[in-house]
Amino acid sequence: AAVAGHCWMPYLGFKGGKGLATMGGILIYLYWPIGPLIFPIAIALLSMYTGFSGVGAVWGSTFISPLIFLVDALPESVHIIWPIPHPYILDDGNFGLAFAILFALGTVIILMLRHIPEFKKIKAGEAKIWAKLSGDDIIK
Repeated sequence: AAVAGHCWMPYLGFKGGKGLATMGGILIYLYWPIGPLIFPIAIALLSMYTGFSGVGAVWGSTFISPLIFLVDALPESVHIIWPIPHPYILDDGNFGLAFAILFALGTVIILMLRHIPEFKKIKAGEAKIWAKLSGDDIIK
């Protein structure tokens, strides 16, 4: 709801941001020690690798967000990140796999929808390209 509310604000005529900062804030809150580290680093690296910030944002949220949510939905006995219980979890000891999947898919779909104009610019060759990590010195 927070990501959708940020993207389509009723009092602004259902116009708003792209939802990336809101998604990052949610990950920082829900996954405190690891969320602030993984999400921004993944987006920055993917943006530098592809040369496009929108592509890095969507790829980062497409792969990192669901991964973090799904790992947290695993039973405590098989947690691979950290076994710290959260104060906002359900009675079963975690968010639950269904919630993790729905939240991850929902936010990824919203972020992809909001970045469609960026993808159109990339396809048309109008998007600004950063220097890539691959060693190319392309800055347009």
